Amino acid sequence: MSEKRVGAIVLAAGSSRRFGKENKLLADVGGEVMIKKVVGCLVEAEVSPIIVVVGHERERIIESLKEMDTCFVVNRKYEQGMGTSIVCGVGEAMRRDLNGVLVCLGDLPYLTSHDVKAIRSRFLEQGCSKVVVPEFEGRRGHPVCFPERCFGSLLALEGDQGAKAVVPMLGEPKSVTTVGPGCIKDLDTNCGRMREA
Repeated sequence: MSEKRVGAIVLAAGSSRRFGKENKLLADVGGEVMIKKVVGCLVEAEVSPIIVVVGHERERIIESLKEMDTCFVVNRKYEQGMGTSIVCGVGEAMRRDLNGVLVCLGDLPYLTSHDVKAIRSRFLEQGCSKVVVPEFEGRRGHPVCFPERCFGSLLALEGDQGAKAVVPMLGEPKSVTTVGPGCIKDLDTNCGRMREA
């Protein structure tokens, strides 16, 4: 049996309006650019390929990740919402013959490679056929792992629809409990505090 392939789609196209004038994904978090921390976590977890969907200030995002093993997809409709970025990423995933993808927000700098590996392992245990969602203290978070059979439904997303709109169509997802809050927390937009994603 051939090895199952699970890649990642990192959503990094948005304009992060709530963050003010600065690009949230380029904010410094512990001495490192946020988007680089997120992608670095996936690299450390040995996820491949890592598909980064860019749009707003795409040149700066690409430059910040130039030393990392990623591929980029440009979403020219990013202002219409997250759903358009998911469609771009899934289109690229389908060209790469993947059994599943982790749909990952670009603003989860506290996510750990340990948690990413746990999500992927749970997905593989389920025969790459079930949606797997991370949880921390009973709260669902990201990244969510979707099987190949979901790709068609993800491609049908529009506007600001997130991938969770697809989950109810596929029955109750499998969950995996993470050891820390990185799957549910991002950086608060204006005052540097943590908030739930």
